[in-house]
Amino acid sequence: MPRHAIETPERYNRMAQGGQMADIKRISVQQAHAKTKANQALLVCAYEDEAKYQRLNLEGSISFTSLQSRAAALPKTQEIIFY
Repeated sequence: MPRHAIETPERYNRMAQGGQMADIKRISVQQAHAKTKANQALLVCAYEDEAKYQRLNLEGSISFTSLQSRAAALPKTQEIIFY
């Protein structure tokens, strides 16, 4: 994946799929919790504002800013759950 700034979850989704918008699948809270607890997916707060992230932080989640800084190192197959 080329090193680009990720501006929105939608942009990240397009980049991860080779420039095409991927199908977005809704999952239950229980599924999201199980996947993140088992390290099968990253749980990302979709707000770019760090103050909002701090207020809405869920256990095991990372901020959107953190995702941006780690994006180049993530495998293309990395599952990401935005909330």
